[in-house]
Amino acid sequence: MQKHPPLQVYFTTSFITSVLYSLIFTVNLLYYIFVAKLNPLQLVLVGTALEASIFIFEVPTGVLADSVSRRLSVIIGIFLIGAAFLVNGIWPVFWVIMAAQVLWGLGYTFTSGASQAWISDEIGEENAGSAYIRAARWDQWGGIAGTVLSVFLALVSIRVPILIGGALFLVLGIYLVLYMPEDGYSPQPLDTRTRWQQFFGTFRQGVSVLKVRPALIGILAAGFIFGFYSEGYDRLWQAHILERFTLPAINFLEFRFDGIEMIATFWNAAFKLVLLGLAAFATKVAESQLHHPEMDKLARGLLLLSLVLFVGLIGFALAGNLLAALACALVIGVSREVIYPVYTTWVNHRLPANVRATVLSFSSQMDAVGQTLGGPIVGVVAKQVSITAGLLTSSAMLAPVLPILFKQRHERELDSTGD
Repeated sequence: MQKHPPLQVYFTTSFITSVLYSLIFTVNLLYYIFVAKLNPLQLVLVGTALEASIFIFEVPTGVLADSVSRRLSVIIGIFLIGAAFLVNGIWPVFWVIMAAQVLWGLGYTFTSGASQAWISDEIGEENAGSAYIRAARWDQWGGIAGTVLSVFLALVSIRVPILIGGALFLVLGIYLVLYMPEDGYSPQPLDTRTRWQQFFGTFRQGVSVLKVRPALIGILAAGFIFGFYSEGYDRLWQAHILERFTLPAINFLEFRFDGIEMIATFWNAAFKLVLLGLAAFATKVAESQLHHPEMDKLARGLLLLSLVLFVGLIGFALAGNLLAALACALVIGVSREVIYPVYTTWVNHRLPANVRATVLSFSSQMDAVGQTLGGPIVGVVAKQVSITAGLLTSSAMLAPVLPILFKQRHERELDSTGD
């Protein structure tokens, strides 16, 4: 059977995976709340299981992609993701959902990096950049389409978007088996030990760099804190809305027995679409200012964005009405979307070339560790006290980033002699 052109496969896969993720994620947390009846701690632990799985499996799955086949790695990942979501949707039991999260994390690590490396091999590194940008546009359109479709499928049952999304991931896997080419790939020697040595070597190199460049501690501490606070908020914000406020009624949905689920799905999708639009606009404005950045402006901008995020988190936790809570949630979502490119640019701008890759890798690992450690803390507080207390704890976890960034904004470029 004739394979399809690489770019066609890449863009098709980018669009479909974005549709399916949005199809599932629009209702997934609501499914955990309404159907699986997870408590606040369980909601957070589900996310922790996912993050831990990704952290653990990233290295061995990378070995397969580099040593055996990028195509095979992507295909295995897509099938595992589909199976994970089917398990997730069929059995609304906490421990089964936890296992599904681990399976999903495993599948994700098979695809993470492998699809980008595959298209780079197939079309040439010089053409890969434009392919990534075009794929990102397909991702955005896919996210909108999947969100809208999820609402209509949820009219049948809140579980239907999850089950259909999982099944269609399997169909996508079959498509890739049949039509995904791999002509530009050159296998590397299979050596898991070498990859693990590189992985732990990153930690050792990062620590050694910090000894001679103490100012880098601020960069890595900020990355850790951005991960530390986020997992609790991500898992609890919808539960907080549903617990504290009554969503506006929608007459044509009230005929359903599980009308509250449908109303929640509808308003969640509407909120997501507004957030996507605002975030896309804000990110575009921010990125237009990052072509020739100045370090002091980057640090001040990041400090201001983090302060807005901090205030938004507190406002969301304490909001006395639904409109105020949703406004704060939009502020949180947009500020987070803008923080990412500004932080990445700031980190790159702060680092000498000879330590850039090491510190960026170390920072990414610190973010993952932060999410894994921070989530359970917020979950315990939310379960033992209240979800509001958990969200306030999450905002308190973010607070230390403010003095760190305040100090960093006054510092000069790092040079070879350190501070």
